[in-house]
Amino acid sequence: MSYGDDRPSLSAIFLHQLWMPAILFARLMVELKSLNCSYSFWIAVVVNYKDLALTEYARVGRAIALYEVGDRGQAIAEMEDVSISLKGYPGGGSEVHAALAAALYVDKHALLLAENQFTIATLLDPHYTDLSYVRETKHWPPSLVSSLEHFITLS
Repeated sequence: MSYGDDRPSLSAIFLHQLWMPAILFARLMVELKSLNCSYSFWIAVVVNYKDLALTEYARVGRAIALYEVGDRGQAIAEMEDVSISLKGYPGGGSEVHAALAAALYVDKHALLLAENQFTIATLLDPHYTDLSYVRETKHWPPSLVSSLEHFITLS
């Protein structure tokens, strides 16, 4: 009996079963203000699962966590790199484009670059204009939410 190519593989199902709780765990750590734990988790995923396509999403999480707990310049460089890596992926990395827009505006004072990134983000997902969405659904850390607010209000 042939099932065709549209059926997910067993390994894909298994990875999804493991991956979704892991993402929820990392986001919960942000919500509980355990940002170093969230950052460490994302590092472990990126280091240990380099060959998975989902690792690119983990790199977004790592860059966002790094923005809060570490070197913002390095976080921005990581966001820029990931935004290029995610071209062609479903969703196109809308989250990293929105985060990069906020960071470029506040930390690099690069309004034009920030506007370009935000345009990409909101074309892919218009939810990024809503601060409660990034705070409550995406579980961004406080400083990145604040940076996005400054960008949206141009303050």
